[in-house]
Amino acid sequence: MLKVKVTPSAKMVADQIAKAVSDTVRQVSRDLFAEVKRFTPVKSGRARKGWKFKQKNKLHYRISNRVPYINRLDEGYSKQSPNGIVRPAVQEVARKTKRRRKV
Repeated sequence: MLKVKVTPSAKMVADQIAKAVSDTVRQVSRDLFAEVKRFTPVKSGRARKGWKFKQKNKLHYRISNRVPYINRLDEGYSKQSPNGIVRPAVQEVARKTKRRRKV
């Protein structure tokens, strides 16, 4: 009788986990960037155009907006986005991420 046992190496498993984490962080960051832009109210378009996305490394991304009145918009000043920008965007990304995990 011939028995064969195949087990992945610890390094291979660790590499696969690291890649999965990196891919997930990248996807969530991109989704969040898209959602903050979508939730940003538009009058002249300046605030929406002000969003910037920068990758620092595989696990660090920066989403920023330097428009002077972005904080006020995020506090719900606009009738177009009375719940602000960031909180609804994060909630939407969380919903999308949960749906992806279930599939």
